[in-house]
Amino acid sequence: MPERGGQLMKCALVTGGARGIGRAIASALRDNGLQVSVVDTSELVDSLTGVDFYRGDIGSAVDVANLAKDLEARSGIDILVNNAGIRGPTAPVTQYPLEEWEAVVRVNLTGPFLCCRAFAPAMQKKGWGRIINISSMAGKVPYPLRSAYAASKWGLIGLTLTLALELGPYGITVNAVCPGPVDNAAMREVMEQRARATGKSLQEVRSEYFARLAIPQMPSENEVAHMVSYLASDAAWSITGQAVEVSSGYRG
Repeated sequence: MPERGGQLMKCALVTGGARGIGRAIASALRDNGLQVSVVDTSELVDSLTGVDFYRGDIGSAVDVANLAKDLEARSGIDILVNNAGIRGPTAPVTQYPLEEWEAVVRVNLTGPFLCCRAFAPAMQKKGWGRIINISSMAGKVPYPLRSAYAASKWGLIGLTLTLALELGPYGITVNAVCPGPVDNAAMREVMEQRARATGKSLQEVRSEYFARLAIPQMPSENEVAHMVSYLASDAAWSITGQAVEVSSGYRG
């Protein structure tokens, strides 16, 4: 395990950390003094100092096994943030392509399962660990026209609650963070897709999202990252099996 100032540094892995919420999480954990690794299918958009980058597909059992082998040989992982995900199309279930369904579930649900399976054993040996799964409010409320995405995020919360009970005796906490609409480029793309699928204007779709917020302001990526940072800390030792909302009170 790497050291800083004579003290051992905890090591974190953020999947899908090249951009968006994942990048904000990686930056926040780094700024909190952790050694951070990122795995993504795309290169980091620009230099993110103090962060190690790995190219890989977390929906691939082979890629995850190779990643785990590489990281365990270097420093191991104390904190796993399963952030990688894809949205899939916006379409009614009667028109939803099977291959798109399978792709979304593979990345959004099978990927976190593979990563938990690969990295939990080392955490069990240490008697300490943090697993934080980035779900969504789509995993808590109905989300019409996004059946695969919603199913994968509901499933991820189920995986979270189950692993919290399995791994708790080893000093490992397992939680989900559920962002609602976030003020970023990805959310703007989601709104554009929904506008095209429903024939509504972009402003109408945007107004519908805001009407579901108790606080009429979308959280930023950094606010999601702050919640992840807390759940990754020693202070959050008693919090496990939770699906924590960062959503401005979003309700579907």
